[in-house]
Amino acid sequence: MVLKGSIKKELSKLKDQDLVKRAQKHDKDCFIELFKRYEGKVKQLAFRITKSIEDAQDVCQEVFTTVYLKINDFKGKSAFSSWLYRIAFNAALMKLRKDKDKRLNSPIDEVEQSKIQVEQPCEFRTEDCHDYTELREIVLSAIEKLPPQYKQIISLGDLQNLTHDEIAVITGLSISAIKSRLHRARILLKKRVKLALMEASPKLAVYEQIHC
Repeated sequence: MVLKGSIKKELSKLKDQDLVKRAQKHDKDCFIELFKRYEGKVKQLAFRITKSIEDAQDVCQEVFTTVYLKINDFKGKSAFSSWLYRIAFNAALMKLRKDKDKRLNSPIDEVEQSKIQVEQPCEFRTEDCHDYTELREIVLSAIEKLPPQYKQIISLGDLQNLTHDEIAVITGLSISAIKSRLHRARILLKKRVKLALMEASPKLAVYEQIHC
């Protein structure tokens, strides 16, 4: 028992890269230490995306199973945490895609409460875009058509509501780069959404012609 305790204490002092190197050589104790360090953070990230404790737990289990099987794929070009969080983020999104009901029932507030704001004249209402669902689909469709670097940053920041720090961990970008890219992405998205809304709503198209 003393020996096991001393080993655990030793492992707790090791850096991630050292634990990873040992885990790649099939040292299970080192993998367990990595699991203990990041289990809570992976669950937290998964919960932020899935909005479900049960789903977050499932995602966490899937993530560490993947990491255990693919630990040798990690080449150390980025921090281990960034590699891990990218796996967790993708696994959480896959969980959402499999759960069609959650996706269909997710409120438009996810978009409206974000900083993606489309200026609308007082005469224009959501009904002009035929229905609530169509407006949401227009915004999501515009996001899908953004350049990859902008699509990723908008998805993380405005759809998943992750903090700049969380985005930095997943992407490996600096906070200043994230803010800059997010700002440019929102400007481009706003232009594309407005164009789509003009095509969908004759009333808005007339308003734009008068005020441009």
